[in-house]
Amino acid sequence: MSLKNVVVAGGSGNLGPAIVNELLAAGINITATKRPDSSSTFPDGVKVVTTDYSFDSLVKIFQGQDAVLALLNGAAFSKQNTMIDAAVEAGVKRFFTSEFGSDTRDPEVRKAVTFFQPKHDAVEYAKSKESQGLTWTAIITGPFFDWGLKMGFLGADLKKHTAEIWDGGNNKFSGTNLSTIGKAIAAILSKAGVVEATKNQYVTISSFTTTQNEVHALLEEITGEKWPTTAVDSDAKIEEGKKAMAAGDHYGAMSILKAYAFGGKVDADLSNAPGGLWNDKLGLPREDLKATLKKLLAA
Repeated sequence: MSLKNVVVAGGSGNLGPAIVNELLAAGINITATKRPDSSSTFPDGVKVVTTDYSFDSLVKIFQGQDAVLALLNGAAFSKQNTMIDAAVEAGVKRFFTSEFGSDTRDPEVRKAVTFFQPKHDAVEYAKSKESQGLTWTAIITGPFFDWGLKMGFLGADLKKHTAEIWDGGNNKFSGTNLSTIGKAIAAILSKAGVVEATKNQYVTISSFTTTQNEVHALLEEITGEKWPTTAVDSDAKIEEGKKAMAAGDHYGAMSILKAYAFGGKVDADLSNAPGGLWNDKLGLPREDLKATLKKLLAA
């Protein structure tokens, strides 16, 4: 069995384009949703429909579709219940909840980053619909590695050739390149046996498990120069982030996210996640950290 007809909701963000490209390459039929006032564009071959994300509107869009892929931002995580209800009403077989990041099964992670709770709640809600014929998959990826490095989230500044090193830099973390996430979804939708194996499952993937110090050393090796570092204390950054969020500055969540990704507050090595990594089961290609860094530096 394969799931050939897929609705992608929120496909114009940081992750969406990479997923859409991989699904198109796999021959999957994509319908992308966007709001009426959105200026988002999609590649040729993608059917684009507008919606206000109301139940009735979504039911109409979801009819005849095999799967719905929710790629929502923080403000929209709580809207997934309506999407799940619409998917059940329309007879959708599989709903991909809007995970794609830290392992929200960990209550410490949800407690630290409050907007992760709706992610977890969406999975629990999807579970409650299993008896009505809906299946679900939640994909855990850790930080988006290539995107995070380009944007400075991983600590290195690729333009200034400097780096922030959190709590000594030796804490292991896993991250996944954007295209790899797309390949994983394409495999889940189309590979023999994988559709069934991933039914009602958390699926954990990773391009690399590394440390900030390993990344820093490789960047210095590739460029042949020293990258000055700034030591960062995660406890101090967590407090800063909490104060910022309490004052209405949601960007403060970034400091908390980094602290939990690199500061050893939780086990960020996804090979230790419940069920381990699914890379081999999904047939994902092996990736080379140094080659990825070289490519990003050359971009």
